[in-house]
Amino acid sequence: MKKLLLLLPLFFVSCATVFTTKTYNAEVISPVTGAKARINDSLYVLPATVELERSRHDLAVQLITDTLTTPITIKAV
Repeated sequence: MKKLLLLLPLFFVSCATVFTTKTYNAEVISPVTGAKARINDSLYVLPATVELERSRHDLAVQLITDTLTTPITIKAV
């Protein structure tokens, strides 16, 4: 019984890995009509729902309107 109690915490250590998905959906919106976003070499007309992979790297996003292109970096957590 004591061996079982000692091993039990080892089963719960990796629960976050098991229950966390590898991708997630991010909603990208803009108050500007006709705005676009370039994410991972793909161009989206906003509003859009983008499926992204979880990563330890920052995500580079470009918000594009008729007159302005704004680069944004979303920091990895």
